[in-house]
Amino acid sequence: MDNHKITADIQAERRRNSDSQKDIQADMPEDFQEELVKLRRYFHEHPELSWQEYHTQEKSWNIWMSWVSPIKIL
Repeated sequence: MDNHKITADIQAERRRNSDSQKDIQADMPEDFQEELVKLRRYFHEHPELSWQEYHTQEKSWNIWMSWVSPIKIL
């Protein structure tokens, strides 16, 4: 396979991924998109080392629990 074919394939794949990303975002409510952007920014502004992601874990857990109904443990 020549390099031009590989490059063209990679570019086509990137376009498909970009288009599918736009489709996903189009289906999301705007306030939800804004919340995801805020979360991404928060996680990038507060990086943690691998296996030491305590704030990331806590933040993710709190977000998850706010989205799901409480689970009753018997």
